[in-house]
Amino acid sequence: MKKHKILSIIPVYNRADQTLKFLSALSGMKSELYDLDILVIDDGSTDQTYEKISANFNNVILEKGDGNLWWAGGVNMGLKYALGNTYDYAYIVNDDNIIKKDTLDALYKEVVLDDNYICTSLVLSVDNELVLNAGLNYTGIFKKIIENRRGERADDIKGVMNVDLFGSRSTLMPVKCIKEIGLFDEKRFPQHYSDLEYFNRAKEYGYKLLVIPSSIVLTSENTNYLHHYIQNCTFFELLKAYTNIRHPFHYKTIFYRCYVGRRGFRGSILLFRETTVHCSWITLKFFAPNVLLKRIIKSIK
Repeated sequence: MKKHKILSIIPVYNRADQTLKFLSALSGMKSELYDLDILVIDDGSTDQTYEKISANFNNVILEKGDGNLWWAGGVNMGLKYALGNTYDYAYIVNDDNIIKKDTLDALYKEVVLDDNYICTSLVLSVDNELVLNAGLNYTGIFKKIIENRRGERADDIKGVMNVDLFGSRSTLMPVKCIKEIGLFDEKRFPQHYSDLEYFNRAKEYGYKLLVIPSSIVLTSENTNYLHHYIQNCTFFELLKAYTNIRHPFHYKTIFYRCYVGRRGFRGSILLFRETTVHCSWITLKFFAPNVLLKRIIKSIK
């Protein structure tokens, strides 16, 4: 029986040591179930990431960007490579993950059951191994996004979870999905939310989004979010961050993501709500002492 071919797609930028460590773990994965190729897209790193990978991993396929690909552009370069080289599945994965030896196997065993399945790993905190991400669901008439099972123990999650949205931290998808719905929207979402928009689009095409609890990756909590900046940066640094696309609260990202999964009136209501919330935080940052800000943030977490 012919093995399926999987292409692992890993966009990277300026964290060479972490990338090398991750590649060492991923390269050591051998399976009788599938053949795995690894593609790294280095988006113009200045820390010799490309050269170090080339010198240490001759089995890794390397592509290079000029620094303007960002996350979505890097993923799209990988998806195009998968389309052009007869792969069956694309495995989009972050290099800041700690993966287990059966992380990909568990995804594969589920995704092959139906060609309309897209499967992602359960994401745990490297600090305490509690759930950081188990997919997302919509709730209410305005389709507010809520997190699933955050802060719970992985052992408490029994069975595969069918969800409305998830990211691409460790996600296995059939290449036929790319043929049907296209690439990530790198123009509207160059860095953040491109994966949420993409998998929302996939669900609209009839794909099922499944979180596989037996597939686990560990990572650190992301500090690149609004509450971190409110607590740890100056007022002007916060304002500047709103104009930087590497932040999830970049002003254009806020605008476009309000309409993901929502059209017209519902999206506009959410945009009004989001704008009000962010203006409130900016006002508090300007007037309130940092001690009070930390108390407010702690009370709403």
